[in-house]
Amino acid sequence: MGQKPLKIKYTTAGIFALGVRVPFGFAGSPDGVNISQGLGINSRIQLGKHYNTEFYGEYLNGRYGDSAVRNNAHIGASFMLYTQNKLRRVQPFFFAGPDADYEKIHQTTDATNVASRWNFAAHGGLGMHINVSWRSDITISTAYMLHFGPKIETISTNDQQLYVADGKGVDGQLMVTVSMNFKMLDLWKKIRW
Repeated sequence: MGQKPLKIKYTTAGIFALGVRVPFGFAGSPDGVNISQGLGINSRIQLGKHYNTEFYGEYLNGRYGDSAVRNNAHIGASFMLYTQNKLRRVQPFFFAGPDADYEKIHQTTDATNVASRWNFAAHGGLGMHINVSWRSDITISTAYMLHFGPKIETISTNDQQLYVADGKGVDGQLMVTVSMNFKMLDLWKKIRW
């Protein structure tokens, strides 16, 4: 029953979907590039044949250098633009949107050596839906996320690295996300009479 085509009353606009996502973040650290991974959820409301929106929350965890851990939490939205006219097995898209970002870096051997920040971010990139059935898809996307606001910097003092959130400028990370989504219902069909 869950794989039957969704009955659409008017157009593809108004389709509401839910999904789970697995994000991977690639960011720089004092010792090179570190990879973090996490878990999140997302929902979509399609605005038209060529337009879709996605709202998500995700949490990532990874190493930062040799002796620290980096945690990120993202709450954001994406505006998606489709280039194809018809629903096909593979559906490419462009996307961009704003984010609220929380970042925390703490040393594994010293709990007092910690720095955290909240800031605004923006992302943009490319992706594709692989339509498994009429109602479900696997989405793969890649984006670059720019963080605006205070940066967490590393200060070396007496053979120890301290983390402080006093840095200025813009930093970012490359995000690769895989998600599984299910089209739940046609909102416009429920709202319009």
